[in-house]
Amino acid sequence: MDSLFARPDEMNFDAANLAATWKKWKQTMSLYLTAAMHGKSELERYSTFLYIIGERGREIFNNMEWQKKTNEEGIVTDEDDITVQGLFQKFETYCLPKKNIIIERRRFFMRNQQHDESIDAYLTQLRNLASTCDFETIKEGMLVYKLVDGIQSDKVRDNLLRKGTDLTLYKAMDICRAEETTKQELKTIKKEKEVDRVKKQHTNYSAIDKKKQYNNKLKPQHNNKKGSKCNYCGRMHAPKACPAYGHICRLCKRKNHWACCCKSKGIEIATASTSTASSDYLIEEINSQETSLNEKDGNCSKDKFKKSIC
Repeated sequence: MDSLFARPDEMNFDAANLAATWKKWKQTMSLYLTAAMHGKSELERYSTFLYIIGERGREIFNNMEWQKKTNEEGIVTDEDDITVQGLFQKFETYCLPKKNIIIERRRFFMRNQQHDESIDAYLTQLRNLASTCDFETIKEGMLVYKLVDGIQSDKVRDNLLRKGTDLTLYKAMDICRAEETTKQELKTIKKEKEVDRVKKQHTNYSAIDKKKQYNNKLKPQHNNKKGSKCNYCGRMHAPKACPAYGHICRLCKRKNHWACCCKSKGIEIATASTSTASSDYLIEEINSQETSLNEKDGNCSKDKFKKSIC
């Protein structure tokens, strides 16, 4: 039957707080012996005790003094009168030396609620510390005082202080638990709202992406490579969307191109602005060039005529 119960760990005699470690181990060992060793003989029970307590515990046991057993006839034998109850008493004497009340109470008053420690867990720790402080009749009052002093929330502390002399440990715990529950609920609500906000944002982004994809499908596809210009208007545009289409060139009077791109009469015009002012300027410049060319042609013909006469 003992296989159904987990065996306690060895007693740690090197613990910083030996008294508290012994109390925990004693409680665990007592429960194990009651549950797993029920119906066993006293020899089996204390043998199990000595086996589980560990090597260091057995060394301490070997230096203990025991009374000798007496037989049915009242004669003292050489056998030690060892019992489980006797083992608990002797080890408790070893692990619980004379207490220093000042140090124990200092530990109690220095203990504050830790971050994310529940109010019930904090009160349990205060009760354990108070058990070695010999508060006796003022124990509950000391617990109320330290509870108010050591809690994390200033808001709850103000609420407790308003109760004044009517504040009991029971009322203080009710107030602290209510505040703790409310705080947890607010965290849950805030988390749910944040999840909803992220979902809505994701939905909006998805709708925008779908709209962009739809608009991109409606846009005409450009066959021109990036950076190429039209030979008729000098600009970049989608296929079959030339702004010069249907316009008449100011130079050659032909359709479907602008003067800036006109190549008639061997005159090559560099890239220029398409504004009206720039176009007029180009026309005047071209006209002046045509006049100078005509004058040169006329002079050349006169010279040839003179030479032919001579």
